[in-house]
Amino acid sequence: MLMDVAHTPESVHEGDLAREDSEECPTILKSLSFSSLFLFKDLRPMGSFQHQPCNNSGRRGKRSWNEKAWLRVALGLLQILSAAVGVITAVTKIGPDGWFCPRVTVCAEDWTSLVLLGVSRLAAYMMYPCIVLVFMSKCRNLSTWLHRDTVCLYFPIADVHYLHVIGGKCVLCYTWLHSVSHVARWIHQGREHLLYNSVTGFTGVMAWAACTIIGVPALSGALRRLLPWEFRARAHVIFSILFAVCIASHAPDTHIFLVASIAFGAYLIDWLFSHFLRTFKVTSSYFTRLEHGVELRFKNPPGFASEHNGYIYLMVPFISKYQWHAFSVYPHHELEDHSCVHIHACGDWTEQLFDETVQETRRPVWVQGPFASPFSTATDFDNLILVATGIGITPALAVMHDLRAERRINLIWLTRDASMVQFYLDSAKFCNNAWTFIFHTGSRELNITSSLPPTCFVFNERPQLHKVMYNIVHSIQLQKNLPEQCAPTVDASAAAAPCDTGMGKHLSAEDDDLEMCSQDALKSFSFRSLKNTRSMRSLTAKVLWKQRWETLYCGGSKAVIQDLKTACRDLGILFRKESFDW
Repeated sequence: MLMDVAHTPESVHEGDLAREDSEECPTILKSLSFSSLFLFKDLRPMGSFQHQPCNNSGRRGKRSWNEKAWLRVALGLLQILSAAVGVITAVTKIGPDGWFCPRVTVCAEDWTSLVLLGVSRLAAYMMYPCIVLVFMSKCRNLSTWLHRDTVCLYFPIADVHYLHVIGGKCVLCYTWLHSVSHVARWIHQGREHLLYNSVTGFTGVMAWAACTIIGVPALSGALRRLLPWEFRARAHVIFSILFAVCIASHAPDTHIFLVASIAFGAYLIDWLFSHFLRTFKVTSSYFTRLEHGVELRFKNPPGFASEHNGYIYLMVPFISKYQWHAFSVYPHHELEDHSCVHIHACGDWTEQLFDETVQETRRPVWVQGPFASPFSTATDFDNLILVATGIGITPALAVMHDLRAERRINLIWLTRDASMVQFYLDSAKFCNNAWTFIFHTGSRELNITSSLPPTCFVFNERPQLHKVMYNIVHSIQLQKNLPEQCAPTVDASAAAAPCDTGMGKHLSAEDDDLEMCSQDALKSFSFRSLKNTRSMRSLTAKVLWKQRWETLYCGGSKAVIQDLKTACRDLGILFRKESFDW
């Protein structure tokens, strides 16, 4: 599995970094040696590190070859191979007169018609592997099984939705190219009647329209905002079935029937397996109503698999008997064999559920799954940085529940919802051997009553993500001031001005140092900020880090995704995201 490899000056060694640390910040308190002014200040963006003088010109190209780049290359090679098969097949059907006319719908007896026919057939054959990819990538049970098989070592299937997206874009592009070329050729030949008088023409027009209805709303942000989610989801499924049927019957003398039948047949079998064998009735549901959402707790029904780092589809009959919605599932922090989902009130269906749970209810719900998500790859790495925005905290809770005793699971959580912060601080079990940073960006004041672990801090500011990640890696990878070594250090200034909220608070920021205060033990911590870029480059000197670290993000913030991609690229560690695109 190929990952981003960061480039660094070869002259920087670990010994240089140790000297730099001692010279840069000689008066750091023993409790922590951790950069933190970055948590608040809008310092220069991560990209500025790339423009510093360093010997990296030879490695810039290699760094860009990440997992998704190889997927695109592999798909491109498959399309070229399929197109070659189409060319060879066409050559064998050239008539004695030198023209290609096996049947009236694909007849070319002049150079203009031949060029247009060549473009349409090449587009069709290059579309074949994309059609297979579009349907196979939505076989959720197959994907979940492959996550547990050795296949995942050789073929990256962690983010199957990305495969679905690039396959769908190719299908939309090739469908238009194929259709326009055929229509232009028939108009040129005076055979426009073939559009409605032939099976090939009629099914082609239907498939063309269905593919457009599927693809354009998915690619257009304006249409996504205009059309309700439920309408787009139903149209996506219904017209995908129509597209598969039309394609299968489009050209009986070619291989398209076999290709479409295999792809759609696999999807249909997977759907039937989910419906009959992985759909469960939860007889007792327990809803906990929060300020802006609802937490659903349920006892795992018999046969419910323990795929904690995944998601389920939920149907609530007293809201709608026809709507299934995907949510991350995580184990309950106290009750054995219980699972939870958090439903944020942000749409018609979720807001209706929020209103219905004002009064306590135990009415049954239906769940389907669970299915694997990108967070299922967490077991492949020693050190994790889980980043979440808003309700994206739920898959991180599942990872922490399962792996907190075996891995270092660092958490960075940004949210506006004060009730969520208070709820999960009271209920979730955060890791004592890793860092937890919670950034509350809402206007409502937090009211935290429980004591925070020594490695957990809550801020009322927005973070500078690349600085936060640098310091997490700095602390753990160099084995200096590890989180489990964090011990309370009583300080006179902290005793004189104790915290009154139980949160980490920004007390002072003289020069580049920041002191944090925690109420439970009146402990004071000093954090230092990064004064230059040499430490960042030295951290990326060890290529093997990419085999030990992974950053997982769940949420929908494009700005956060871009910052994380840049930070992970510079640190040389893998980045994956789950953006609720199930």
